[in-house]
Amino acid sequence: MAFYSLANDLYPDSGAAHNQMAVIATTDGNHLDAVYHFYRAITTKEPHPLAHGNLELEFKKITTAWEKKRSHPKTDSLTTLIWWFVLLHAKFYEGVEFSTHEELENEVLSRLALLLKEQSFSETLEKFVLINIAAESLAGQRIRGR
Repeated sequence: MAFYSLANDLYPDSGAAHNQMAVIATTDGNHLDAVYHFYRAITTKEPHPLAHGNLELEFKKITTAWEKKRSHPKTDSLTTLIWWFVLLHAKFYEGVEFSTHEELENEVLSRLALLLKEQSFSETLEKFVLINIAAESLAGQRIRGR
C-alpha cells in the first residue's frame, strides 16, 4: 500500500495507483477502502480502464452478501455504519428504485448522527464525503451517456 500511495503522490493524475489500492482493499474485505479507491481511480484525469468494472464487481459482492443475509458482523458502531453506507451506495449504483431505499438511507443518517456525537472518525468521514461526491459525478456522467 505504501508503494501505491507513493506512486499516487508522484503521479496523482493517474488512477492506476488507486485502482491497485482498491484491489488490495477488496482482497482484505475492506469494502469502504475498496469503494473509495475505485471511485478515486475513476475520477482522476487519467482514469484506470478497469476501475469502473472493478467498482461494479465490488458493489455486486456487497449486494449479494446482503441478499444472502450474510451482512457484515456488527463488531462496533463505526463498522456497522460503514457496512450500511457501502450497501446504500451499492444499491444506488444499480440505478433502479428499491423498496428499502428510505429505510436504508434513514439507517445510515441516524447511525451517522449518533456516531458524530460519540466519537471522532474524521478519516472515515472524509472518505464518506469523497465517495458521495464521486458517486454524484459518476451518476451525472451516466445520465449524460458518457
